[in-house]
Amino acid sequence: MWDELGKTSVARFFGIDEKKFPTPRPRGEAFIACSHLPSIDESYEATRKLAVQTATALDIPGYVLLLSAYGPVVSQGLPDILAVWFALRSRNHRWRYYYPASEYTHCDEGFVESWFTFEGSAETLDAILEEKRRIGWGSGIVLGGVQVPEDKVEEAIKASPFKASTIRSLAPSVRVAFRLNNDMNELAVFLSGNPPGDVAGRLGINARS
Repeated sequence: MWDELGKTSVARFFGIDEKKFPTPRPRGEAFIACSHLPSIDESYEATRKLAVQTATALDIPGYVLLLSAYGPVVSQGLPDILAVWFALRSRNHRWRYYYPASEYTHCDEGFVESWFTFEGSAETLDAILEEKRRIGWGSGIVLGGVQVPEDKVEEAIKASPFKASTIRSLAPSVRVAFRLNNDMNELAVFLSGNPPGDVAGRLGINARS
């Protein structure tokens, strides 16, 4: 199910150019699972199921799953994800989140991009992916997650793994990470050199020591 992508860093895993944005480089291994099935719906369901299983595997005492969405502040964009998360009846109201200030104060063409990073669970991720099915996010939206130690949440939650200017503060705290492609037929996972517990085993990944 999982194919090796090789050794990499947190920044490179999330598509950040480390030459332009030098970051701490805790190395790890990356893997990818592709669900290029006959129909779009089949591919979506297979990837969604695997993503939820991945989030479940990361539910380990002493660690927190932070989900992060990055994209344009437009209809069928970032605001839809915020609305879903805040409306979730299953949401724990003690869960932390961070939405940086965004503004559009000029008349130029284009749009504002921002991010929303929030504490979550497998159930949360499943609900958000169901919203993706309903509204069909635009191509500018990306979604992923990072597992960090509980004592690193206060700093890590103010970052997004997809934002070059914040990856430097986030990278050292990441133990495990995952990212979805917009077509919802690929899921990639990053395992740091010291992931907690038997995460690789839980995910069915044969990681090298």
